[in-house]
Amino acid sequence: KTNVRFRSIHDVVTELELISKRYQSSLIYISDDTFTLKKSRTMELCNEIINRDLKITWKCDTRADCLDKELVDKMKEAGCELIKIGVESGSPKILKEIKKGVTKEKLRLAVDLVKKAGIKITIYLMVGFPGETDEDVQQTIDFAHELNTDYYSLSILSPYFGTEIFSYLSDNGLISA
Repeated sequence: KTNVRFRSIHDVVTELELISKRYQSSLIYISDDTFTLKKSRTMELCNEIINRDLKITWKCDTRADCLDKELVDKMKEAGCELIKIGVESGSPKILKEIKKGVTKEKLRLAVDLVKKAGIKITIYLMVGFPGETDEDVQQTIDFAHELNTDYYSLSILSPYFGTEIFSYLSDNGLISA
């Protein structure tokens, strides 16, 4: 079980205000792994940005299953300019094997919500999963084309020590621990 500790909304928005004034930044990157993990918190943060009349633009990372229309619209109103979503693969087989927890349909819906709100979108894609075939990679390429996002980020799988995929590869003699 992973525990998540959140800073106070007041402190976060005060810091955004300070960054905006001190550095006259045109775009702030909120570096949470899943910025919209807790909808009520994200809504509160966006409302505080709006209430303080901060004229900032920002971008964030999140998951497709942590977005809905109300939230995306509020993020846009609060200055969100870009959302990055981990798609990983266009192969249903790979999505299931990596326990992504979302379907291609859910990914399509999330991308569509972001686009309709007028927010730019980046999708993260990955290749090199154990058992991935050329057909799986082609499905990922085709899915990326179908989603037609503003930006794409393609990575090769990096099995970090302590992860389930690292253990799998190590146990099967595919990497040395």
